[in-house]
Amino acid sequence: MNDTETEKPTFDPTFDKVSQLFYDIMETMINSVKGLPRVEQMLFHPVEDLAAECLETVAVDEELVVKLKARVDVVVKANSHGPQR
Repeated sequence: MNDTETEKPTFDPTFDKVSQLFYDIMETMINSVKGLPRVEQMLFHPVEDLAAECLETVAVDEELVVKLKARVDVVVKANSHGPQR
């Protein structure tokens, strides 16, 4: 029988892997909307003079996304304290 005083629980997936799963979800969402045509191109006759035929999206390495990933880390860390006690 294990001594519950000295044994620590293990978590699977680890909290780092949980963070990585959230990163993967964010990156999948960002990548899935790349190349979506503008509504104008779908509803009306194609506008040849339109500079961008597709919607502009953020890139996974942009500052906004990097900040959001850091925020994920804060939330995961804040919620891991209780289970690690």
